[in-house]
Amino acid sequence: MTLSVYVRSAHGNVQAFCPNVPGCSASAPTEKEALRILRLRLDDLFAPRARVLPPGTRVVELEV
Repeated sequence: MTLSVYVRSAHGNVQAFCPNVPGCSASAPTEKEALRILRLRLDDLFAPRARVLPPGTRVVELEV
Protein backbone atom coordinates (compact mmCIF):
# COMPACT_ATOMS: atom_id res chain seq x y z
CA MET A 1 0.00 0.00 0.00
CA THR A 2 1.28 3.47 -0.82
CA LEU A 3 0.07 6.51 1.11
CA SER A 4 0.62 10.15 0.23
CA VAL A 5 2.30 12.13 2.99
CA TYR A 6 2.17 15.92 3.08
CA VAL A 7 5.10 17.78 4.61
CA ARG A 8 5.09 21.44 5.61
CA SER A 9 7.00 23.82 7.85
CA ALA A 10 5.04 25.56 10.58
CA HIS A 11 6.07 27.41 13.71
CA GLY A 12 9.69 26.29 13.53
CA ASN A 13 8.82 22.60 13.15
CA VAL A 14 8.15 20.29 10.25
CA GLN A 15 4.73 18.66 10.12
CA ALA A 16 4.12 15.42 8.24
CA PHE A 17 0.58 14.15 7.83
CA CYS A 18 -1.32 11.58 5.88
CA PRO A 19 -4.68 12.95 4.67
CA ASN A 20 -5.99 9.45 3.87
CA VAL A 21 -5.50 8.37 7.51
CA PRO A 22 -7.42 10.85 9.70
CA GLY A 23 -5.55 11.91 12.80
CA CYS A 24 -2.22 10.49 11.62
CA SER A 25 0.43 13.19 11.84
CA ALA A 26 3.82 13.98 13.35
CA SER A 27 5.77 17.11 14.14
CA ALA A 28 9.54 17.42 14.68
CA PRO A 29 12.42 19.86 14.17
CA THR A 30 13.48 18.17 10.90
CA GLU A 31 11.69 16.52 8.00
CA LYS A 32 13.64 13.31 8.51
CA GLU A 33 12.55 13.07 12.14
CA ALA A 34 8.91 13.96 11.38
CA LEU A 35 8.77 11.24 8.72
CA ARG A 36 10.40 8.73 11.07
CA ILE A 37 7.79 9.43 13.77
CA LEU A 38 4.95 9.31 11.23
CA ARG A 39 6.22 5.94 9.98
CA LEU A 40 6.20 4.55 13.53
CA ARG A 41 2.62 5.74 14.00
CA LEU A 42 1.51 4.21 10.71
CA ASP A 43 3.25 0.93 11.55
CA ASP A 44 1.46 0.84 14.89
CA LEU A 45 -1.88 1.71 13.32
CA PHE A 46 -1.66 -1.06 10.71
CA ALA A 47 -0.02 -3.70 12.95
CA PRO A 48 -2.00 -6.91 13.25
CA ARG A 49 -3.79 -7.22 16.57
CA ALA A 50 -4.65 -10.40 18.42
CA ARG A 51 -8.41 -10.48 18.83
CA VAL A 52 -10.91 -12.75 20.45
CA LEU A 53 -13.78 -13.03 18.00
CA PRO A 54 -17.30 -14.14 18.81
CA PRO A 55 -18.21 -17.66 17.66
CA GLY A 56 -19.21 -17.77 14.00
CA THR A 57 -17.19 -14.66 13.09
CA ARG A 58 -14.61 -14.94 10.33
CA VAL A 59 -11.96 -12.52 9.12
CA VAL A 60 -11.84 -11.46 5.46
CA GLU A 61 -8.76 -9.62 4.15
CA LEU A 62 -9.27 -6.72 1.71
CA GLU A 63 -6.45 -5.18 -0.31
CA VAL A 64 -6.68 -1.37 -0.38
